Amino acid sequence: MNIICFISSFCFLMTSLLAFYKKYYLYGILLLLLCFTSLMVHSNKTNYLIIIDKICIFLVVLYGGYLFYEKTKLYNRFSLRNLILQFFVFLSFVVVIYLYYYGYYTNQYCFDKNINKANLYHSFLHFISCYGHNIIIIL
Repeated sequence: MNIICFISSFCFLMTSLLAFYKKYYLYGILLLLLCFTSLMVHSNKTNYLIIIDKICIFLVVLYGGYLFYEKTKLYNRFSLRNLILQFFVFLSFVVVIYLYYYGYYTNQYCFDKNINKANLYHSFLHFISCYGHNIIIIL
């Protein structure tokens, strides 16, 4: 079992609770499903669970992107607060893509040959993605 990634998966639960609190019920359900699949993958990795987890990741990213687009369109007042929050959402998205996809192609970060280092980066990926989704919720 990958204990550090298992523990960091609970970030999705916290983000889900924030979504429910802010009345974004579909977002909360998707994040809750992602938490569950992530916990399953990091406790018992099978190809079937990995596919389900990737589907949940896709759905959370898709809905988060939609909600971000709708909120920035609705609140397009060019306030400094909104611009800073939008920048951090964009930055968190870029960091996650970089760590995962660039790391995949170069065998670094989440795909490092040193499994402990790879797991630390993967846990960091959980934290950064939850940070971005939290901002989308509070935006």
